[in-house]
Amino acid sequence: MLVSGRGAPADAAAAAIWYRKAAAQGDAQAQLVIASMLEQGFGVAKSLTEAAAWYRKAAAQGSKQAEERLKTLDGGQGD
Repeated sequence: MLVSGRGAPADAAAAAIWYRKAAAQGDAQAQLVIASMLEQGFGVAKSLTEAAAWYRKAAAQGSKQAEERLKTLDGGQGD
């Protein structure tokens, strides 16, 4: 809701905090979302290295989306 602004003003930085917490607890969908936020620099400082790490964790849990994003990121892009 913080990303879209439903029920509260949009605040991508605050949303990223909550996604990181859920991702750290092993939630694959949160891992995918925080990775995407890091990849785009949406609400957080852009970091392709950190994005790839979260995508790998989500992919290890069976996320096909994460596997696809890794194919792009592992193509040699840096931060």
